[in-house]
Amino acid sequence: MSRVGAKLSKIDRFLECSNFLAAFRSLDITVHPRELSDHSPVTLISTSSDYGPPLFKLFNSWLLQEGFDYTVKKAWADFHGYGNPDAYLAAKFRFLKNEIKVWKKKSVEKTNQEISKIKSEVAKIEKAVESRLLSDQELEARNHGLQKILEIEKLAVMDMKQKARVKWNVEGDENTNFFHGFINSKNKSKRINGLMLNGKWTSDANEVKDNIPILQEQIHGDQDFETQTH
Repeated sequence: MSRVGAKLSKIDRFLECSNFLAAFRSLDITVHPRELSDHSPVTLISTSSDYGPPLFKLFNSWLLQEGFDYTVKKAWADFHGYGNPDAYLAAKFRFLKNEIKVWKKKSVEKTNQEISKIKSEVAKIEKAVESRLLSDQELEARNHGLQKILEIEKLAVMDMKQKARVKWNVEGDENTNFFHGFINSKNKSKRINGLMLNGKWTSDANEVKDNIPILQEQIHGDQDFETQTH
C-alpha cells in the first residue's frame, strides 16, 4: 500500500508448482494485519480443519447399482418411530440415510474386491499370451473382464461429473483429470478457511462450530432487518 493510501498492489503472493498442489490439496492463506509496514504478511497453511463429516449426497450412479432399490424399500418399510408428523418424517429420513450409508460402504468394498479380482485374471491372461495362443474361453473371459471394468469405471465417472456439476460435451469421455480439476476448484471456492469472531480471526474448527448458533442468529437478524427496510 502506498504511503498516501491511494493505491493497493497485490504483490504478497506464493510461488508454487503443480507437484506441490498435488501433494497439498487443502491450502489456506491467511493475511495478517498491516501495521507499520506497507505490506500485509501472509501465512500459508497446508493442514485442513476438520469441521465434521461431509453432508450426505445422493449420486445418480447409485440408482444403477444392484441392491440400492431393495435397501431403500426395506429401510422405508422397517422404520418404526413416534412423535408428531414432522419429527416422525425427519427421523425416517435419518434412518434411511444411515441405511444407504451402510449399503454404500458394503457396495464399495464389494466393488473393490471384484475389480481387483478381474484385473488380476485379465493380467494372467495377457501374461499367458506372451508364450502361447489363447483359447476361445480365455479370449471371452478377457473381453468380459474388460467390459466389466469399463462399466465400473463409468459409474465412477458419473460421480465425478455430478461432483463437478459439469456436462461434458463428448458423451462417454473418461478424462478424469478434467473433472478432478473442476471438483478441486469448486471445493476451494466453497471452503471456509476461518471466521472473524468478536473482532479476532480464527481458523480453529471447534471455536467456529461453537459460535455457529450466534452467527446464525446474526445472519437471520440481518435478513429480517433487510426485509423490513425494503
